[in-house]
Amino acid sequence: MGGHEMSLHRGQFRDLVGRVLLEWDLHSLEAVELLLGTAAQESDLGRYLRQVGGGPALGAFQVEPATHRLIWKWVRRNRPDLEERLRGARYSEGSAAALEWDLRYSILMARILYLSIPSPLPAVDDVAAQARYWKVHYNTIHGRGTVAEFIRAHAAHLE
Repeated sequence: MGGHEMSLHRGQFRDLVGRVLLEWDLHSLEAVELLLGTAAQESDLGRYLRQVGGGPALGAFQVEPATHRLIWKWVRRNRPDLEERLRGARYSEGSAAALEWDLRYSILMARILYLSIPSPLPAVDDVAAQARYWKVHYNTIHGRGTVAEFIRAHAAHLE
C-alpha cells in the first residue's frame, strides 16, 4: 500500500448509497449528498469502521449503539412499514454490531436517523447548510465535530 490511507471510492460509494435508498424508498438527491458528507466527516469516507480512540461508534457513519436503539424506537413508533421491511431483511434492534461490517445497514440507519428529523434536508449544492444540519441533528451540540471539519472533510473526499 505504500503508506496511502484508504477510503471508499467516492463514485462507487455515491452509487451504492443511491441504490440502497432507491431500493428502500428513502431516496432523494439531498439525502444522498447529506449521507456522503456525513460519511466523509464521521469516518474519512469509510477509512475508520470503529471509533478512533476506542469509543462505541461503528461503521462508515459512526453510529453509536445508543443512537441505533433510538433509531429503532423511532421506526417502531412512526414507520411500522419500514420496521417490517427491516425485520424481513433480518435486521433488528440487536443488529448494532452489523453497523461495522454491513454497509447497506449502515446506510439505512444513517438515512433513517435523518428521516426522523422534521426539518427538510439541506440543498444538494449547499455544503455549509449540510454541515450545519449534520452538526445540529447528527453530531449534536454535545459532539466534538464542527461545521468547519465537515466542510473540510467534504472538500477532501467529495470535491
